[in-house]
Amino acid sequence: MVADPSKWLLEFSDKGGGRPWGDGTCMAMRQGEREPWDENCRVIPLIGGYEGMSSIRESLEAAIDQARQGKKGHVYIANWRLNPLRDLSEDNPWIVQNRPWNESDSAVKDQTIIGLILRLMQSGITVRILLWMPMKASIIAGLGPHMSDHNYISDAVSNECKRLSRDDPSAIDRGIVALDMRVAPPVSSTHHQKMIVIRVGNINVAYCGGMDLAFTRMDAPDPLHLYKFDPKASLDDLVDLAGSNPPQFLGGDWQSGEMLSEAIAVRNGAYQWPRGPDAIYDALKDATGTTVPETDLPNEVYGSEYQIWHDQLLKLEGPIVKTLEEQFSERWQDGGRVYETGFWGSLHLLNSQVIFSSNTAIKDGKILPLPVSSESDQKQQYAGSSIVQMWRTIPLRPERNKPPFLRGEFTIMAGISNACQAAEELILIFDQYFFSGPLARLLNHRIKSDKEKKTLRNSDSSALCR
Repeated sequence: MVADPSKWLLEFSDKGGGRPWGDGTCMAMRQGEREPWDENCRVIPLIGGYEGMSSIRESLEAAIDQARQGKKGHVYIANWRLNPLRDLSEDNPWIVQNRPWNESDSAVKDQTIIGLILRLMQSGITVRILLWMPMKASIIAGLGPHMSDHNYISDAVSNECKRLSRDDPSAIDRGIVALDMRVAPPVSSTHHQKMIVIRVGNINVAYCGGMDLAFTRMDAPDPLHLYKFDPKASLDDLVDLAGSNPPQFLGGDWQSGEMLSEAIAVRNGAYQWPRGPDAIYDALKDATGTTVPETDLPNEVYGSEYQIWHDQLLKLEGPIVKTLEEQFSERWQDGGRVYETGFWGSLHLLNSQVIFSSNTAIKDGKILPLPVSSESDQKQQYAGSSIVQMWRTIPLRPERNKPPFLRGEFTIMAGISNACQAAEELILIFDQYFFSGPLARLLNHRIKSDKEKKTLRNSDSSALCR
């Protein structure tokens, strides 16, 4: 039986203006023209960092292959935490015959984050990266390595654009990083979106969920339940596997805990690692010095090696890709104080600001719009039978003085509330943190007021209602 989207998903308010979506947004402008959800989509749930990162790796490699055939396009990445040396590979552990690697070793392919970014740019793909940048005061909270890593990525991308533009002037804006502090006023606020959009040739896919491309997150399969990611597996294949020999992602992450000191070598103020034969690394020579991060999880609870961090995200195909592409572009252009990286930018690590790695992102003090897909691309072919709706939280900020988001947007809150009230049998919560007092009160009300018995289960970044 097909679920009724009008029951489970948000509809436009009769007050107009595209509410509850932010004023002036692409979603708001659908009112009166089309439904506020996308049909004919394909959705693959990727449970755990191993499956998620493996799928992202394969999609990025496919995009690079397409670009080498002359089919250009773009990749958009938004993360709360992006570790440059997060390795997405399955066959490049940096231990060689029981000894640590040395600088003469070479990886089969460089599938670290920084390696993939360089390879994307060098193949001709436009790259835009939106990263949360902690305020300078956050150093006292231990976020110095967080800032260092994001500065490193910004410098590397900027340097690579300059290198590429020596032979191809159009490559001066091939990659741009936005270090984003456009968050709610409190010092502790962050932007927590974790999403990727890949549109290169016939690769049109998006990833959205709770997983950063960061250390500790790539929980490996348990040795007793051997499993290798298959990028061609269908949802039916995964269901069959779950019924026969379900993988157990309890092997932990080899880039976690005290093992980070083995995974990261910082020599002469620069990262060192086994690099691939098909990438040029000149851009890294003058990148900002780096800091080895502290462990993400306490050793006394999670152990000192192969720590487990369970997470999930969705692989999405079909019209929803265009919706997420638009959402990234709107986040990119959100209002705030705008700076270019460099001396003046480094002095402005304050709230409600964004620092770009290149002045090509700015004109007359305004943020330029990102490339958008053509009208024909919007009418994508049937990808699947799923209906998908995009929710997000965009906080109110006094510094924002123009659309979009003058009223902010709180469709996550509205969507979860609507689904919880529509549920008749089960509410399953799978979340890393549960800090919401209003949601707790709503759940308490549902349990106490309904005559029919309902099951409420807290598993461990989403809620499932039925």
